[in-house]
Amino acid sequence: MLTDQIKKAAARAALRTTMLGGGAVCVLVGVGFLTMALWMHLALLFGAILASLIIGAAYLGVGLIAIGISVAKPAHHPGPATEPTRDGAPFDTGNAPPLMQAFLYGMQAGMKARKS
Repeated sequence: MLTDQIKKAAARAALRTTMLGGGAVCVLVGVGFLTMALWMHLALLFGAILASLIIGAAYLGVGLIAIGISVAKPAHHPGPATEPTRDGAPFDTGNAPPLMQAFLYGMQAGMKARKS
């Protein structure tokens, strides 16, 4: 029963991954053809050297913007203040089973690590 669910989830993940990979290949091929068409058009209008400079500068600009976005730290939006309970934990683990207490302790540690 549980193995059937795991197999179905793995099959769905494999299908999604395959479709994503195939889509990415198609997008890359399309970008290649569009770049070549743009280069041919610009080469007719301005010459090969200027066409290469324009396309190279465009890709460089897009790449630098993407790098800047990926490196930028997200703005910190403080959430609502919570009253910490014993030991500074935001969760009440007093009457929870030991496994749940361990899980909540791990959640708290993860949130503290994310904040710092």
